[in-house]
Amino acid sequence: MLAHFCVSNFKNFSKELKFDLSSGRYAFNDFNVENRVVKTAVVYGYNASGKSNLALAVFDIVRMLTDNEFSVSRYGNYKNILRLNELTSFSYTFLFGKDEVVYSYEKDGLDKPIAERLFINGRKKLSFDRRVGNEMQQSFEGAQTLERRIDNPNLSAVRYLRMNSSLPMENEDNAILLKFYGFVDRMLLFWCLQERNYIGFTSKVDNLIDYIVNTKHLDAYNGFLKEMGIDRKVVAKKTPDGKIVAYYDYGNDRLLEYVPNMSNGESSLLLFYYWYLQMDSTRTPSLLFIDEFDAFYHVELSKKLVELLSHNKDIQVILTTHNPHLMSNEILRPDSYFVLSDNHIASIDKLTEKEIRQAHNLERLYIAGAFDGK
Repeated sequence: MLAHFCVSNFKNFSKELKFDLSSGRYAFNDFNVENRVVKTAVVYGYNASGKSNLALAVFDIVRMLTDNEFSVSRYGNYKNILRLNELTSFSYTFLFGKDEVVYSYEKDGLDKPIAERLFINGRKKLSFDRRVGNEMQQSFEGAQTLERRIDNPNLSAVRYLRMNSSLPMENEDNAILLKFYGFVDRMLLFWCLQERNYIGFTSKVDNLIDYIVNTKHLDAYNGFLKEMGIDRKVVAKKTPDGKIVAYYDYGNDRLLEYVPNMSNGESSLLLFYYWYLQMDSTRTPSLLFIDEFDAFYHVELSKKLVELLSHNKDIQVILTTHNPHLMSNEILRPDSYFVLSDNHIASIDKLTEKEIRQAHNLERLYIAGAFDGK
């Protein structure tokens, strides 16, 4: 899981922003903690505070190390406007059981890696710095004969190692590196808005309702909608030319075409359900980040989705929202709610000198400004 993340000189983050997902010492809702790391984090912040930029920053590593889908257009104005002559820096700490991987790097733009360092359990395993030369230093067993010189200015050293070596998995460090690669491969970011942009998995699906029908998930989709408080039946029929058309079924042959008449909220739910099917497939996301996840949802629906995601033991989840009603110990716990403001992010238990207890009304405290401190 991602335990700690730092970024500096990226979009509106001029100074170093530290995102610490370490858990606090709470004895309730411990389903949301694994290996002393928060599994589901809900991030709050005013408009333009940087919630969307936080998502983009965390997912920069997908561009760095994989060929997965990537929304390049969202990475315009990469550097902070006040530090255009300086490098952008990223640092990730991942925990895989008792093992720790720390990967940090500097870039001079989206596809211009300058320097990298990779540590496994405190031991430096790889370093590369184009400012002093084009030769990578690494100590992975099985890669001793790998050419160290990397002339391609757009190629990450860690990615180069991955592409050009076959490391024996009997070696402990190699096995941990493989877990690291696998985690980054399965990171997924999407936006529950009208646009269908995403970063991470590659999706070749153009029509979501066609996919749900063709994979025989329509009954399950109707059950999902009912569980979310939308008690309407969706049916599908084939036209003479073989196209699938979905309808609301009001009984007695009263049909209303589905997609053109969906509300914004249901359209967003359709997109969510498509990705939810991917979460339940053989390629479960390692880290799922949904930006503005409840932009079109009623508060009760938002709560149900948080509960649905947070109880999936295989996925780490980060959500951004403006909805204070979700800030409740009945859903998660104080170390799961984060506030982003003025280039600083922290869980609410670290934003007050008061001891937060299970009986406290977190929403009321938040609205009253109890977590405005740092």
